Amino acid sequence: MKISVSKSNEQWRTAVWSVRYYVRRKAIRRFFETREEAEQYAREVRDTLKIGTDPDEFGEVQRLITGTGFKLSGVVRAGLQYMRESDSAKASPTATFSDGIKRVLENAKHRREKTLIGYRSFLGRLERVFGSTLATAITGADVQNYLDQLGDRQGVPGKATPHTKETVLRHIKMVLRTLGIDKPLPRFSVHVPRVREIPFFTVDELQAILAAAHPHDRGLVALAIFAVIRPETLERLPTNCVNVVDKCIRIPGELSKDHRSHYLETVPIGNDREVRPGPPEVLWAWLQKYPFQPRRWNAIQRYLRRALGGKWIQDGLRHSGATYYRAKYGDAATAELLTHASIKMVNEHYAGLATRSEADQFFALCPDTVREDGTTTAVPVKRICWPNDTALAKLLATKPASHIAVQLGCSDSMLSKHCKRRRIPKPGRGAWTSHSE
Repeated sequence: MKISVSKSNEQWRTAVWSVRYYVRRKAIRRFFETREEAEQYAREVRDTLKIGTDPDEFGEVQRLITGTGFKLSGVVRAGLQYMRESDSAKASPTATFSDGIKRVLENAKHRREKTLIGYRSFLGRLERVFGSTLATAITGADVQNYLDQLGDRQGVPGKATPHTKETVLRHIKMVLRTLGIDKPLPRFSVHVPRVREIPFFTVDELQAILAAAHPHDRGLVALAIFAVIRPETLERLPTNCVNVVDKCIRIPGELSKDHRSHYLETVPIGNDREVRPGPPEVLWAWLQKYPFQPRRWNAIQRYLRRALGGKWIQDGLRHSGATYYRAKYGDAATAELLTHASIKMVNEHYAGLATRSEADQFFALCPDTVREDGTTTAVPVKRICWPNDTALAKLLATKPASHIAVQLGCSDSMLSKHCKRRRIPKPGRGAWTSHSE
């Protein structure tokens, strides 16, 4: 792993010396006041990796010993020596898969209760299949047969998604690794296609969802859509964490995915003229009219699905809010709203999916668009009158695309997508600039 020490050009930093490395393909930067401190930290990172620590676990180990005064490499060396001398890391030839599950649950006692419930539920299904089998006797063919019989969310056998199969395989390997098997099932893996574009609801569908929600559930649904908070978090979120007066939302650490507290608000940066976008104003309009009340999400999702004619997208509300928010405010603000540190992830999944005009329609979904009886008032949608393919091709050959987009009342990207979809030839970027020169 490449580790670089350099001096930052960001003049506002009090600590300017930077140590940069990568964990899970995400750039990590640590700042120090002197070059000697930065180089000492870089040496500790290199020493730790030479000992044999997995780079994926390095950040977690660093976080745990911060403030203790011990050297990171010394802590890792002592831990590995203890594992080699302890019998707990050695696999017994008579150990069964059920023994491994018991050891996993025993080691996970420090985790929060909701995580333990998920572990018991997930590993319980595996125990019914592999529980009495010797851990060393489980082969890739056995696992493949089990994965082929897995069902989807509707319970249809053999229709499990690659992501579900990958999760099951990861748990099986975790149990086998706990029993001391260093490389369980080394030649067996599940191919998962990496989909960059995330499905999301259209503005009309979100309007139908808000209209179908009961009045006492609309505050929760509005938070899931406009503040992109996970419904399972909203089920347990205290009402005093949503401050409508100060326009601030606090997510406690025990409810967040990274176990850290997060504040969603609009605050100034540096001066009063530059602000960081927070939850949109339309959210507070919804919460003033329909106060937030925690409730079980399964019951709400059930009747919202019926309102859409059976169509539903897993995590669709969160993905929809992030998509339109990205089109309006950009990647950095969206990453902060999602409580993610990776801007690269936001650009990979949400960039270019929605236009600016669609985002404006999304943020216009105020409570006035939904009547008390559940019906909706139409949000004005700007229709574009596209010319036929031949006429548009002639226009593109005589005028720059930016001029044609203004004439049609759309953006340049929307015009490019229309031409790509209709297979209309379009001059490349910079063609009219070089022609005028």
